[in-house]
Amino acid sequence: MKPNKCFFSANQPLGVWILGFLCACLFVLSGASQAADPADSGSKPTQQGENRMNPSTVIATVNDEPVTVGDVNQEMSMMLSRMSSQPLPPQAIEQLRPQLEPQAFNQIVLKIELKSYADANGVSVPDASLDHEIDQVQSQFPNKETFEQALSQQGMTMDALKDQIERQMLVSSAVDHYLGTLPDPSEDTLKTYYDEHLDDYASDETVAASHILIGFDQGDTDEAKAAKKEEAEEIRKELVGGADFATLAKEHSSCPSKEKGGSLGEFGKGQMVPPFEEAAFALEPGEISDVVETQFGYHVIKVSEHNTGETPSFEEAKDDVKKAVNEEKLEDWFQGLIADAKIEKN
Repeated sequence: MKPNKCFFSANQPLGVWILGFLCACLFVLSGASQAADPADSGSKPTQQGENRMNPSTVIATVNDEPVTVGDVNQEMSMMLSRMSSQPLPPQAIEQLRPQLEPQAFNQIVLKIELKSYADANGVSVPDASLDHEIDQVQSQFPNKETFEQALSQQGMTMDALKDQIERQMLVSSAVDHYLGTLPDPSEDTLKTYYDEHLDDYASDETVAASHILIGFDQGDTDEAKAAKKEEAEEIRKELVGGADFATLAKEHSSCPSKEKGGSLGEFGKGQMVPPFEEAAFALEPGEISDVVETQFGYHVIKVSEHNTGETPSFEEAKDDVKKAVNEEKLEDWFQGLIADAKIEKN
């Protein structure tokens, strides 16, 4: 079972961000994500004063193509939507902003470079494929009127949406084209990679956990936070005393998981924020954690399952190893494209 994405980490390789565009598009259109304004931080692509807040402000040119504040905002919105199926609270967005802004700009640079690669190599998107993807987006809405209303609320036209999807499909096709040019890795290369990354091929250590979140609100004072911690401590005492976890989660938790009794499902390491992960993986089935503080609030965690991983043989893992070797080459290519781009910041 996939975990409820209340508070996932944002640390992922650049290549990961190229995926999931259509899901992100639906997320933005449904109003579940708000575009964030880039904040000034030295070398980041930002503007000072009021111009920085204007979506039409050009903050840089990439290969002579203008990049605006709105472009970065939109990229950040899509990145946030891929991180969480639920709208993130404002304080969480602020926590993630320093990580997301440079990644969003790099993602824009990468897309521009990949489009140039596609043009240079005769890569295109068939009309039938584009129409199919447009239909897939529209099918997620109950009717055409709702779909058009969602577009209007985002200040977007059908032509603009079609252009965005076509550009993303072109980017994906460019990646597929490049992968098709790579020679198959040798057996020795694969075996060496496997030996050096054994931990990567072990089935992940996982836990199945539930939690009760006493969430922070924007503007909480120290006194308010102290009161919330005391509330979490009282809830923990009730749980240790035998109270039903699901019942207390429904009554007290501010995470959407409360509707499932606080259940986050099964998750591995690297998926939750560090303090939460550390506490959850230290528990044995049936144990209740101490109160855990994260940027989202105070958590009380209960683990129902704790599974250790197993390592497959080289032959069993060979397909995954080949994919990983090619992904490393792809990641290197992405970084090279970004480094080669002609970027002029305003």
